[in-house]
Amino acid sequence: MRRYGLWPDPETNQMVSTLTSMLVQSDPKLNSSSAEVKILLTQDPIMAPGFQNVIYISRGMLQTVRYENELAYVIALQLSFIKEGLVRKRFAELRGSQIGENILFLPTKPMVLEADPLEKDWFEPGGLFDFGSQWYLKAQREAIHHIYQAKFDPRGCSNLIQ
Repeated sequence: MRRYGLWPDPETNQMVSTLTSMLVQSDPKLNSSSAEVKILLTQDPIMAPGFQNVIYISRGMLQTVRYENELAYVIALQLSFIKEGLVRKRFAELRGSQIGENILFLPTKPMVLEADPLEKDWFEPGGLFDFGSQWYLKAQREAIHHIYQAKFDPRGCSNLIQ
């Protein structure tokens, strides 16, 4: 976020927040009060889940999507990653400590990020947002289900999946 900055456009933020709320309400497993979208001030087409149920979408990604249902798919895809806790799990893998169900020890002081999670190398293969094809396929299935449940036309997904 520090690398790109946030886009301070209240109308766009409101529209994206409304779409996010519609998608979150369609899935009882998501916490409706915690999903938040932040729009990055870059022309690069970036979409990524973040820590603490934050979704990052860039201005470039907003320009890439042509229809509301395509944007709903982009948000639903990131919500699927958030629901699985993949950013937290992947971060733990990169730090060398897998967080699992059998946690024997919790750190007594907060972790300090050595690098900004939105640096370019975090988007590359092996980076923080490289969850593996198995998780992407599962997230795509769930995203299509989410947008259908929220009354969006799921055919808009095909343009972005290709």
